[in-house]
Amino acid sequence: MALDLSKLLASGASTSKNSYYSGLLEEARAYNAIVSPINKKPKGDQLTRVCQVGGWYLTSKPPQPGKIKNDARWRAVKDLMEQCGAEATNLGLRLLSGPKDFKAISGAHANHSYWLEMLDPQHRVGYVLSPQFASWISNPAAILNKQSFWDFIGTNFNPSEVQVLVKYYPESSVYSDLDYLLHFDAGLLLDAHDQPYDTRTKTTAFSGTGWGIFVVSPDGKIFSGSHNVGVHHHSSFLGGGAVMAAGELVVDTGVIRFLTGKSGHYKPAPENLLGWVRKCGDIPGDALINPAFGPPKFYTVADFRARGLAATELKRQAITNQLNRSVWSASRLSMGGRGFYDVWLQVPI
Repeated sequence: MALDLSKLLASGASTSKNSYYSGLLEEARAYNAIVSPINKKPKGDQLTRVCQVGGWYLTSKPPQPGKIKNDARWRAVKDLMEQCGAEATNLGLRLLSGPKDFKAISGAHANHSYWLEMLDPQHRVGYVLSPQFASWISNPAAILNKQSFWDFIGTNFNPSEVQVLVKYYPESSVYSDLDYLLHFDAGLLLDAHDQPYDTRTKTTAFSGTGWGIFVVSPDGKIFSGSHNVGVHHHSSFLGGGAVMAAGELVVDTGVIRFLTGKSGHYKPAPENLLGWVRKCGDIPGDALINPAFGPPKFYTVADFRARGLAATELKRQAITNQLNRSVWSASRLSMGGRGFYDVWLQVPI
C-alpha cells in the first residue's frame, strides 16, 4: 500500500513556504518509494518520520479560525496520520498512541498524546504536555500571534518537573544496546554480556517488582528494562519509533514465564503479540501470555501461537501454578505494585 497524498497536494504542500508542510510531502513520498521488504524496519521508521514532521507542523502554530487554507492543512495532516496508523497495522506494527486528530488532544487519559512527548526537544512527559496543548490550541493570544506550542509552554514551563524528562535512546546508541538489548541463545534470553536475563530486580509501575517492560523492534530486536514513570517508558528504547510488540514480562534466569500487552505508549493489539510469538520460536510454549491491552485473558504461548484468540483461556489456578514455578512467588511478584496481582484476581476461578 501507499500513502494517498491528494489532500496534501490540494492544500498546497508542493508550493508551501512552510518548511514543515512542504517537508511533510517529501517524507510521505519517501515512504511511498520504499519497496515492501521482508524487513519492516525501513517502512516503520519512515512512518514514524512522517508523523514526526506532521506533528512539528501542527505544533508550529495553533489552528487559525476562519482561515480556509489553514483548516485544509490541519485536515490533510489528520488524514495522513490516520493513514500512517492504518499502514502500521498492515505491517503488523504499532506507532505511539494518541489522537490522530491533534484538535482532540486533551488532559484526559483517553485523549492525551504521547506524540507530544516524542516531539518535545526535552521529551517532557506526554500526560503533562497534553493539557498544556489543549490550553494552547484555543488560547486567543497564541492564535493571534501564531505562537508555537513550544514557545507557549516555554523551556521550563513547570520548574518542579524540569528534571523529569523521559529518556529517548536512538536504537543504535551504545547505551541502549549495552543496557537494554537482549538476544536468544539455545533457548535462553541473554543480555548484551551473554548472561541470562532476569527480571527479579526489575520493576514496573503497573505490575510491580519482578516485572520488566519490553519492546520488540520491527526487525525483531528485543529491548527490556525497568519502568520509571516520567523517566523511562516503552518509548525510550527506540526513541519513540514503531514497534512490533510491547508490554511487560517476567523472565526467570533467561526463561520467559509471562508476557502481557501492557503498554500505554503503544497500546498493542493482540495481533501484535501474536505476530511476535509466531516469529520467535524461542519463547517457551508453556509461558503465559495476556496479549491485550485491556481485560485480562491469559493463554499458554503454545496455544495462542497456534490458535490466536481462539485459544483456551486459562483459569486462575493455572496462573497461580505458573507464578509458583518461578524462583519467586506470587506475593514477591506483586510487591511494589498491585497492578498485575489485581488483574490476576479478575481471572475466573
